[in-house]
Amino acid sequence: MAARDDLDAWIHLGDYTYEYANPGAGETYGEYRINDPVNEIRPLSDYRRRYACYRADADLQELHRLHPVIHVWDDHEFADDPFIGGASNHQAEDGDWNLRVAAALQAYSEWMPTRLDGNLIYRTLRHGDLATIVGVDRQRRFIWPEPDDGDLYLGRAQFDWLDSQLGAVTSDWTVLAQQSTFAATAPNRRSGGWGERDRGRVLTRSASSGPIWWS
Repeated sequence: MAARDDLDAWIHLGDYTYEYANPGAGETYGEYRINDPVNEIRPLSDYRRRYACYRADADLQELHRLHPVIHVWDDHEFADDPFIGGASNHQAEDGDWNLRVAAALQAYSEWMPTRLDGNLIYRTLRHGDLATIVGVDRQRRFIWPEPDDGDLYLGRAQFDWLDSQLGAVTSDWTVLAQQSTFAATAPNRRSGGWGERDRGRVLTRSASSGPIWWS
């Protein structure tokens, strides 16, 4: 990718880093890279070192040097599979979950070319008349839940925001930059991260704005 000269930007949809330990230190991840630190990362110093480890890769450095990066996090920038109040890869011996989230967020804001508004990362980027890129945060209702989120895939506030963004698109294309399976993956059309109801809401709202492409 770094060798290509036909890219205006590249979109990374999360899991830019992983929090796991190196093989032999409690995990089996990391066959092609010796992680630094070798342990599972938890405090701020560990998250900072893990970003530095990834960025030591010469090809990744060159990619960042040559092209703008549009990034939306997923779960491993924090810990695997968050749920409200914790994560599947966060146990009692790992300490306070909220402190771990704060550490991950701080390291992210220091290393990634994304301008955060507190912990808000969902946003819209417009590339002229060609495309409107709408990046969403599927972790929001688990890591920073709000009382009226219900079972909405993105939470109520973010979904209301998404409605307004999709309805205002005037470009030829809408690019929904998101981290999970959008299209149905089974004949009953109910599988996939979004589910039939929430997927239908997106498609209905964007119907008047032209074609939508989801990543």
